[in-house]
Amino acid sequence: MRKTYETKLKRLRGVVFWVALFSLTGNVQALPKNTNHRNTEYVSMIEKCDVITTLKCSPVRIFAEEKSRSRKPLFIKLQTSDDMEVRAKMAEALGQIGGEGVREALIKAAETNLSSKVKFSAIEALGKLQDRETLPFLESKLKEDGVAMRIAAANALSSAGFPDAIPALIEASGHYHPKSKASVLDALGTLGKGTPGVAEIVLNMLGNMTLPWSVHNRAMVAVESLGLKEAGPLVIGFLNHKQTELVGRACRTLGALKLDYATPSLLHVMKNSSINGGIAAIALIHTKDDEVTNTVNWAGMNPDLTFRVRRQFFRSMALRKSSKSVRPLSTLLGSSEDQLVILTLETLGQLGHPSAGPGIRPLLEHSSDEIRSHAEWAMEQISGLKHGGNLEAWDTWLKSL
Repeated sequence: MRKTYETKLKRLRGVVFWVALFSLTGNVQALPKNTNHRNTEYVSMIEKCDVITTLKCSPVRIFAEEKSRSRKPLFIKLQTSDDMEVRAKMAEALGQIGGEGVREALIKAAETNLSSKVKFSAIEALGKLQDRETLPFLESKLKEDGVAMRIAAANALSSAGFPDAIPALIEASGHYHPKSKASVLDALGTLGKGTPGVAEIVLNMLGNMTLPWSVHNRAMVAVESLGLKEAGPLVIGFLNHKQTELVGRACRTLGALKLDYATPSLLHVMKNSSINGGIAAIALIHTKDDEVTNTVNWAGMNPDLTFRVRRQFFRSMALRKSSKSVRPLSTLLGSSEDQLVILTLETLGQLGHPSAGPGIRPLLEHSSDEIRSHAEWAMEQISGLKHGGNLEAWDTWLKSL
């Protein structure tokens, strides 16, 4: 009996030991992790991110979501890292996450760093904070001698989104350098809608023929953003510019302004420019009359067009939604160029008119899986039905038309 009792006692002691050990292990696992250590790990992870945004860099998102998490490890890296690329990344990250002490740390970085990359990153990060307290500092940087600093400050003020900065931007527009003027125009286009004086500045730059074309380009972007219909005649004048990129921008701007009196000028570009004809066709989407539609159809059939330009013409046809585009497009379904056939099927599907059905039907039996798949999709789009590869069902539908 005594031996049995001692055996049971030993077993009980063993159970108690393992229970105690398990309990202790559980408690150790439940202890909170060292937050400072974890923050340091996150900072190291940020260094490895190629794009410093909350969407592309998960530790940046963690800091942004947890406002109480200490930013100190980022501050230290921003101030002390030997790698200027790392410092710049820290500045970018702080602009994304914000929080206590961030504004002060970024201003200090912009004022004390010798590296221009770190300075510019810190300034642009200040704009992303969208903190009104940053305005005096950013406005002061608009008056710096360095062009790059002025550009960074204008970009930051644009990101900050406060119209209070407009007087300082208008003053900065007088700087001689084209890139400085361009950055100010971008900011005014973002902030200046309905603000007195802004339209005048933009129109003056647009009409100043002594300025380089790059400034006129940004002025037209600002015209689009601000909706300055009064700029129409000036913009039409750029359709004859020798710089093809500027002609394309003028087409886009006129399309955004939707000016009926610009239609003849855009039609001229569409018919005569092998580079910007497709952009002009897209700009004319708002003009729905049959004459314009027929001209777009005819110009888009030019076999000498590059694939990129032809895609623009076809995009215009798809958005116009006119049944008059079905017949010319259908003639291309027999092309030996697979990519052209696929583009045509995509366009007919987007156009959405049932009259395209007979032209698409033979491609449901095409030898190319890709073409056959696009043909099925196009048929579904124009019919509203889901017959897939069922040829009998499609034939029945075609007979019902």
